[in-house]
Amino acid sequence: MSEVKTKMNNSGNFTPYYVRDYLLKVPLSSNNAGNCMWGFAEKYGKQFFIKQFLTPKFPDADADIYEVTRKRMVNQCEEWYTLHEKVYNAIINCGGSNIINPLDFFLEKNVYYLITEKIESSNLKFEDIHNKSLTQQEIIMKVLAHEISLLAQNGIVHSDLKPDNLILKSTVSDFFTVKIIDFDASFLTSVPPEPDDIIGDQNYFSPEMLLYMAEEDVDITPKSDVFALGIIFHIILCGKFPKYSDDFDCLGQAVLNGDKPIINPSIRSNHSELIREMLCEDVEKRLSAEEVLNRLLKNHSPKKNITAKASNGVYINMKQS
Repeated sequence: MSEVKTKMNNSGNFTPYYVRDYLLKVPLSSNNAGNCMWGFAEKYGKQFFIKQFLTPKFPDADADIYEVTRKRMVNQCEEWYTLHEKVYNAIINCGGSNIINPLDFFLEKNVYYLITEKIESSNLKFEDIHNKSLTQQEIIMKVLAHEISLLAQNGIVHSDLKPDNLILKSTVSDFFTVKIIDFDASFLTSVPPEPDDIIGDQNYFSPEMLLYMAEEDVDITPKSDVFALGIIFHIILCGKFPKYSDDFDCLGQAVLNGDKPIINPSIRSNHSELIREMLCEDVEKRLSAEEVLNRLLKNHSPKKNITAKASNGVYINMKQS
């Protein structure tokens, strides 16, 4: 079996091709892709998101390698596939309507592919949410807390929460909701990855994640995602990261060394206190995603009623500040 490659004709132009039943009409992209390539494919007239993993690769049947090497590569591929399949199935079982579930996960020739729904994103940029109303900001915060709590209940750590993995989507009420994507770095708490296998953006890593990567004896729980969510909430409310000392490379490192994050003074007191508790170094004292959601539901200060519904149907008859 030969590796699937981008199809080019003699004139150098791209030639559409199929990956199983999915038709690719344009080349896959490597932009901001990490260990994969991505694009869009068509099946039965519907568009899907398609991701091609660059590693691992199943050995070609005619590859000139020792049999012991072939068996080792096959075992590595099968273990990788089985582990990812368990995570993807757990994500599907969460039932979160703002979580973009895997739809298809398969080996084609010697390359693995993942298929998900294609999401039409809003023109609103994540860093501009702070210019929207407090009601809109709280809708997004509540949706995120709700979906992360569902992942936590199923023992899943997303592990790479950041604005790039959150898609803003317009709703019928002329508001915005948010979709969580990209679970390539995710894992089950019962089967944590090796420290060297952790991937993601260290700017959003929790203190315990940094310790784990340094091979310290710590557990990584869904509260690691809450730390990242605290940073995201800060961006939602003021458009910026919490401040910390220039002596450190990231907020998690600063907190780990006793540096207290500085919450932007423009953020109202109930939200700033919530963020502080989400950014707590002590995992036991840090809020869970469910506690974050309950606090958000309890703490908003209404002035007038509006009707705003997130796509999961949870938040209706909210009130505007």
